[in-house]
This record gives sequence, C-alpha cells and structure tokens, in this order.
Amino acid sequence: MLGIAAFATVAPLQLRVLQQAEGAGQNLASSLNIAAFNLGNAFGAWLGGWTIEHGPGLAAVPWVAALVTLGGLLIAIWSRLIERRSAIGAPALATCRP
Repeated sequence: MLGIAAFATVAPLQLRVLQQAEGAGQNLASSLNIAAFNLGNAFGAWLGGWTIEHGPGLAAVPWVAALVTLGGLLIAIWSRLIERRSAIGAPALATCRP
C-alpha cells in the first residue's frame, strides 16, 4: 500500500510542475522534479540510517518518517496557499492600472 501511495503521487506532481513551468522551461522543470524525488529517496535512506545508528534506534524510524512526511505535506499546503494568493492578487493588480 505504501508503494502504491508513493508512486501514485508522481504523475499528478509531474503534471503540476509542467503546468507551472509553461513553455521552454518544461524540460528543465520536469528533470528537476524527478531529481527531487531521487534526492528525497537518498535523504530518507540517510535519515533512517542515522536514526538507527545515532538516534533512538530502529523503533523510531516510522516516527521520523512520519515527521518528514508531515513536513512535506506542510510545504505542499504552503505552496498551494502561495499559488492561490498570487492567482487572486493578479487580476486585482491588472484592474487597478490608471
């Protein structure tokens, strides 16, 4: 179930990145998106190993993973809020021109 949930997010996130990039920057944005997934995998493996070796131990790995996931969720929500604010503010700025 974890694998299905993890890989089910790749396509919608890739689509969102491509929609935000628009134009010539789509190739670069797409490659950076996949690179970010790979970096996240490496970071998760390193953090899990560090937690086992230097932290509270093996039993704490799910809790650390949950905190990292929560951090990612908070960043996604923050990103969405910024996007909505800029979408709401853009038409208002366009209509205020003298």
